[in-house]
Amino acid sequence: MFETRRILQAERLARRLQKQIRDLRGTGYVYDRVDEYRALWRAVATAVHAEFLELGPDIWELRRGQQRLRLVGELLPIDHPVVLELAVRKPLVHRLLQAEGLPVPAHLAFDLNQLDAARSFLAKHALGCVIKPADGYGGQGVTLHVTEPAQVRPAAVLASIHGQQLMIEEMIPGECFRLLVFDGRLVHTRRRTGLRLRADGHTRVETLLEQAGIPKDANCDFTLRAQKLDLSSVPAPGSVLARGIPSAERVGPSLRTVYDYTVNHVHPSLVKQVEQAAQVVGSRLLGVDVITTDIELPLAETRGAINEVNTTPGMHHHYDRGRELYPMPVIQIIERLLVESRT
Repeated sequence: MFETRRILQAERLARRLQKQIRDLRGTGYVYDRVDEYRALWRAVATAVHAEFLELGPDIWELRRGQQRLRLVGELLPIDHPVVLELAVRKPLVHRLLQAEGLPVPAHLAFDLNQLDAARSFLAKHALGCVIKPADGYGGQGVTLHVTEPAQVRPAAVLASIHGQQLMIEEMIPGECFRLLVFDGRLVHTRRRTGLRLRADGHTRVETLLEQAGIPKDANCDFTLRAQKLDLSSVPAPGSVLARGIPSAERVGPSLRTVYDYTVNHVHPSLVKQVEQAAQVVGSRLLGVDVITTDIELPLAETRGAINEVNTTPGMHHHYDRGRELYPMPVIQIIERLLVESRT
């Protein structure tokens, strides 16, 4: 179906106005965490025997002898601006990773003048797709579980207020994992835990969902269909993933991704893949987002994929604020940066 430029422009303007209203009501993706990061870096300074100085409301300095290290919110002075710019261009990163044999979701870059191409892509992926800005962040402008051609245009218009180039990707079943790579080595892994059912071998999925209080929504339907299950299925005894991506916490205009569980065992092949991804991007500190049903199996066995890479990855993903003063991998990172600041 042919869309006139005028209609698309009107829809895009309406979406942009909605975004501006949301932005006025809330704060940015990490800016609301200034107090948390101040406390985090202060605790880290104590742990590495450094002095903590406030240079501004969200700018701090760690001093240890002749060593000086400045921090702005969650940002560390570590990667080159060219690396940072490259990393936010999702189609380019997918292409570079794919060229090295690394698994990424099937995807297509497009714009508002190429909606038919996006619909054709959607037709090849029965389980559904996600449409998002090609250089977005924080969940802004993202529409999950696009399954019908009629959903493509509104999803594309929403994504377009965050950037002209858009992406449509196949949805990957499983849970989300954030794997932190520092100087070529995997140093920490966290899971964004989905919702699971405990099957007994004789109870239907629909009843199990009702007993667990899990809504029968698009997320649940996608997760079940990926396992060849539906509401009438009676799964074998054991754990059944019912919802791969839990509801996110919305803070201001952004969706807050919450990684809630530290993972200690990652399949060796996946460790090599995420370390290779950091090398391909050229990043010293990279958060690699992986979607898989089992982090202890190769991605080839689970149909998992490297979904995204994140330079300047938020350290708040890597600890339990209620039990820990700071993420453990941060000590290694800060120690090295302090030493380098003197050379």
